[in-house]
Amino acid sequence: MKKKFLALLSVLCLIATAAYATTTHYSFILPVVGGSQNTWGTIANTAFSSIDTQLWTNAGGVTIALNAPASSAANITLTNPVANTQNISFSTTGKKLILPAMNASTSMVPGGILWVKNVGSNAFDVDANDGSTALASGLTAGQIVGIQLLTGSTANGTFNVSGPYLTSVSGSVNLGASTSATNPSISGDLTSGFYTAGAAEVDVAISGTNRAKFTSTGVNATAIGATTSSTGVFTTMTAGTVTTPSAAITGGTINGTTIGASTPSTAIFSTTTETTDNIGIANTTTENVTNLNVNGNALTYAAPTSWTPVLKFGGGTSGVTYGTQTGSYTKIGKLVLAEFEITLTSKGVSTGGATITGLPFTTNITGYCAISYYGNVGGNFASTNTNGSISAGTSVITLQYNAGSGVGALTNADFTDTSTIEGSAIYISP
Repeated sequence: MKKKFLALLSVLCLIATAAYATTTHYSFILPVVGGSQNTWGTIANTAFSSIDTQLWTNAGGVTIALNAPASSAANITLTNPVANTQNISFSTTGKKLILPAMNASTSMVPGGILWVKNVGSNAFDVDANDGSTALASGLTAGQIVGIQLLTGSTANGTFNVSGPYLTSVSGSVNLGASTSATNPSISGDLTSGFYTAGAAEVDVAISGTNRAKFTSTGVNATAIGATTSSTGVFTTMTAGTVTTPSAAITGGTINGTTIGASTPSTAIFSTTTETTDNIGIANTTTENVTNLNVNGNALTYAAPTSWTPVLKFGGGTSGVTYGTQTGSYTKIGKLVLAEFEITLTSKGVSTGGATITGLPFTTNITGYCAISYYGNVGGNFASTNTNGSISAGTSVITLQYNAGSGVGALTNADFTDTSTIEGSAIYISP
């Protein structure tokens, strides 16, 4: 009996004096299986308290004391363990906050989030452990970024970066410092957002390129109008760039051509659907709108242009000579207004129906010609109303007269060698 008691006592002593095992990451003490009779409760309570604290920290419930200096003129490499929130301030620009190795046992745990806040005035980058893999670039004053560890199998680790976000700074917003460090910015894209390039200036960057500048003198915006429909009123548009704002268009250029008080200008738009060639602002009789595009529908206007009316009899012009042979037309969209005046010095020897050819455009549907004046004529001219018609698909005026129950064709017999005829035609072109 005595021997058994001594053997049992020996085993208990060995168990009591054995080194406690610990957990891999946080070194929580593990009670000895079958031992720790008077200490296991304390060990377990301590471990659970530590777990509770760590879970609360990972959820962002507390701010752990910093393990980085309050301000630095050199790059900062964080030491283990990484605190939940790092308030960082650099006394110079161009510096980096470098994370510790993520595969170290005392570093962040997968799923843990490190919040880095710039509490200084100089922007800095947040890099992985190698010091060159950027996780957040150009963290400006007042910005905070969340860095969540996904896996820690390598020193650099794999992260999900959230932000940067603005925090309240005396009720104001600190804009980004460059096209590559905007603030506020599109989530996950520091190259698209707001920044300032100087005093009293607000700039907008898209994908690292300045697209708009707002100053006390106005707005400078780029890539407006060349191939994209744009709204707003500007005085200068050069090669798709708006450089000067104004309450009204009083001068300037569009695509290199002057607009304003007295000069027609070239098109603002030039695409396959917007078929504009020219836009003019008609302040004087010398300015003409030659093309106007409205929602993809071209409304063209041709200034009064000359055309040559040719009088034919039976389709022939043999011996016909003129003292006056002039014509002009105006075209607005598809509407054509054509005027003419003819005075003969000889009607020639051709015979048959009288027509006037040479209209500048064919007609889409039957057009009409009014005879406003005639002189030195005979036959049917003198006795009844005369006019003309333009058959669809042609550019020929057929001269005719009112024959009571219908119309009759004017012929060479109704003209003399000194006849004068004036008229105007109106029709729709294709």
